[in-house]
Amino acid sequence: MTKRFTAAIPLMVVLLLAVLLRFSAIGWGGPFVYHPDEHLIVHPALNIVRTRDLNPHWFQYPSLLIYFEAALVTVCQPWVGAPLSSNAEQNHIGPWDVLPAQWPFVLAGRCLVAALAVLGIGLTYWVAARLGGPATGFAAALFLVASPLHNESSHYLTTDVPATTLLTATLLASVRCLQQSKRGDIFAAGLFAGLAAATKYTAGIAIVVPLGLLLTRSAHTTFIRWALLGSAALIGFLLACPYAVLDWPSLLGGILEQRRNYLGGYTPGGNWLWYLDYLYAIGLGAPLAILCAAGLLITPTLRRRRLHWILAALCVGYFAFYSSYPSRAERNLILLLPLLCLLAADLLVEFLRRLMNDTAATIAACTLATVIAAPGLQRSIANNQSLSQPDTRTLAAQWIDENVPNGRHIAREEYTPQVDSSRYAVTYEWSLAMHHYAWYVANEVDYLVVSSNVYGRVLNPPYIAVPAEAAFYQFVFDRLPLLQEINPAPDHPGPTIRIYGVPRGQDDF
Repeated sequence: MTKRFTAAIPLMVVLLLAVLLRFSAIGWGGPFVYHPDEHLIVHPALNIVRTRDLNPHWFQYPSLLIYFEAALVTVCQPWVGAPLSSNAEQNHIGPWDVLPAQWPFVLAGRCLVAALAVLGIGLTYWVAARLGGPATGFAAALFLVASPLHNESSHYLTTDVPATTLLTATLLASVRCLQQSKRGDIFAAGLFAGLAAATKYTAGIAIVVPLGLLLTRSAHTTFIRWALLGSAALIGFLLACPYAVLDWPSLLGGILEQRRNYLGGYTPGGNWLWYLDYLYAIGLGAPLAILCAAGLLITPTLRRRRLHWILAALCVGYFAFYSSYPSRAERNLILLLPLLCLLAADLLVEFLRRLMNDTAATIAACTLATVIAAPGLQRSIANNQSLSQPDTRTLAAQWIDENVPNGRHIAREEYTPQVDSSRYAVTYEWSLAMHHYAWYVANEVDYLVVSSNVYGRVLNPPYIAVPAEAAFYQFVFDRLPLLQEINPAPDHPGPTIRIYGVPRGQDDF
């Protein structure tokens, strides 16, 4: 019992650290929802609870996290008493906004994502420990805890971290298949892969791992195993995303729309160098990124295991796939993090074991893993501290409340503060450049509120916009009085928010 408890100490330390990091600053931004994708989960969930129609009617994301959020809304609503409406016009907010009264629903969803992040870290430990012992498990789990990219996304009600946890569950079941070849493990691997795909479509790549591990010299045996695996994956996907069959035209339309979004990105070429630089500088941190790259290149040859070759090939293929799109979304790299951390930890421990005895190698591996993870941990802590500070949009909303008289007409674009519609007339556009400046004058708008997250995409290469949009912002910046500008800083993160007055009679543009 004492030996088991001692062996469990590294796991308990890592999980405690994961809980502290993932749940710290989980309520950032509240009662406003500033992340641009969280409403994509909240709105369909509210509609499901309000209408009792389980069809999300929106399939750019699959359904599992939406259903989880709907369950949380169902449980919380009697206590919160918030409206279930997601209609932007009825709620007098932008279509990407959530009512402040609905904030507890978002917070509950974020807590679920953070809990799944901690579970994923635990699963990473168990996978690595099965392959290389407790030291490998400790190093792999600590590396994932330290990843600023994984930590940051664990604070968002989005699909990436839950899908990564389910991918890691698939990996654990696959390793059990490799060691035992039991039908239950094969079924579990397929089921988790299907659930991963039902959380984030591209997380369906998880099934590549058990497919490769279950391949044998016997075509008959391979067919039986693959049939069980594929059936379980289909069951998992359809259980969590049943309207993939019941409303398949909408599913196809959602996937095609998502593909168009990625093709309509910001750069004319691929993004492989940008993604590599991001992982090196931010997503993993320099020391861990270098070790992960070494693990990707060296571990399969050093360990000579089929699993490591599969993981390396999966990482390269997935990275090449997303790098080929012109859009940039670093969150798509999250699925690779447990795989990279596993390869890095395995390389570190195996290399030390070839230099010294097991006890010394274990101590050295844990020490070096802590040193390598330290920069990522520091950045993650700093990111949490920044998240916990008032957002620039919160400060802008306070300025509007204090300085803009009641009854004035405010036009705002996306990534700007919500404005109290009971006090002001509010016009919302994703970009204020959607209208000619004269339109705002004709509609007696008094203030324009713009965000760098929108105008930055218009004015700064490599973002793409039509010339008229750039001309609109240049006119506003050059000709209108700037009443307030709030720039991001360590004590208030977010985009730059500018508030301009609209002089009467100035409609030449």
